[in-house]
Amino acid sequence: MDVPLIYRLPPELLVATTAFITDQSAIFRLATVCRHWHDVLTGTPTLWTSIDCRSESRTSILLQRSKSNPIDVTLDRAYHVPEAVLLVASHAHRMRSINTFMSELCEFGDLRSLLNGPAPILKEMWIEGWVHLPTLSLSLCSSLFQGQFPALRILCLSDYPFDFTQSAPMMTNGLTKLILENVQPHHLRDLLGYLEYCKNLEYLDIDLPDLRGTVPTSRIVSLPRLRELRLDRFLPAFFHHLSFPPSTDITIYSMAVEAQDGPPHISEPRTIKSIKMKVIDGNCVVQLSGSHFVGKTESEL
Repeated sequence: MDVPLIYRLPPELLVATTAFITDQSAIFRLATVCRHWHDVLTGTPTLWTSIDCRSESRTSILLQRSKSNPIDVTLDRAYHVPEAVLLVASHAHRMRSINTFMSELCEFGDLRSLLNGPAPILKEMWIEGWVHLPTLSLSLCSSLFQGQFPALRILCLSDYPFDFTQSAPMMTNGLTKLILENVQPHHLRDLLGYLEYCKNLEYLDIDLPDLRGTVPTSRIVSLPRLRELRLDRFLPAFFHHLSFPPSTDITIYSMAVEAQDGPPHISEPRTIKSIKMKVIDGNCVVQLSGSHFVGKTESEL
């Protein structure tokens, strides 16, 4: 009796079909179709490198099948379990990316345990959460996370409290992409101090509506490799202290007005009257006059 063709697919063709599958659970199911499919799929380590930490047993299987390949880790507050996180933590040397979504202090503890050892090939870190955590702050410093991240290139902190004031910024020299979004108050001085460690940035996206304070007008932070800058709800003063290449694409969505007395606030809409770009030593220093954009107006320079 002839075996149906579907059970005799060439291994390379069978593996190629999984490129269209984004759900890891679906690959688990495919591996149960027949012995041939099981042997081919479980013998292809790159198919099992997405670790979602949903259960201890599932995570153990993924770590075993992925062998020594780089892994991409997801921590979702709705699914991940601490026992699975501890398993992944022992493979920190293989972590290529981390994507988290958290809302509780205990979940932050899981993240700390995950980053408690060296992560030499970790390239991307995406940390998202709720804004309703006023007593919890993520210090952007290497002392918080015991591990080292020499390969870190992309860092996104969105709606999760973070702190710029630590003296040892978290491995920023190699960053090429930085996204910072937070409704909690931050001082302009601290933000500029942090960016001074980010000389290799090519993409910068900042949404800090409660950015406060002033710094000397002579203080300029140079970002010589910047290619794209996106700003949403910020002090005009922040723009005055940046220097970047003239070719940088600038997108501005809205701007806060610095109050004379008290914290910054949004006033009545007024259009920016002019944007001046002055090239100094090959870099571009920007000056604004006028007030702020509102809504989703874009300025392309």
